[in-house]
Amino acid sequence: MTCNESKPWKNPIFLQLIKMQWWGPKGEGRCLGSDPATNPYLNAPATMLALIATAVEWGMIEFNENVYHRRWNHYMKMPAEFKMRSPTYLQMVQESIQQGMGVHPVQKVSPPVFDFSGLEEAAKMELEGAVA
Repeated sequence: MTCNESKPWKNPIFLQLIKMQWWGPKGEGRCLGSDPATNPYLNAPATMLALIATAVEWGMIEFNENVYHRRWNHYMKMPAEFKMRSPTYLQMVQESIQQGMGVHPVQKVSPPVFDFSGLEEAAKMELEGAVA
């Protein structure tokens, strides 16, 4: 089962398929590197979870486009609901997948915050001192 009510997205098949598809020798995730700004696969995005859940479910039954579309929509809505109602759980799932893949996104560094008015005042005082 791809989605157990007590452990959504915890089925080991998620990690196995994500590793094979996106992080294998020719996987796009591997080719795009470890910067989250350029690699959308690093954070196990909701679309990735939905795609794996849908693929696993449809790998076990005969394909029917109408039913597939409904299931795809169902799986696409689940992460949004979890993000709203249980964001810590969703984050834990995504981090668990990252750890299982051996992928650790580069931490974003906040740009420095300058006190421009303070810098301007200091420069003026320094210039006045040099002129005087």
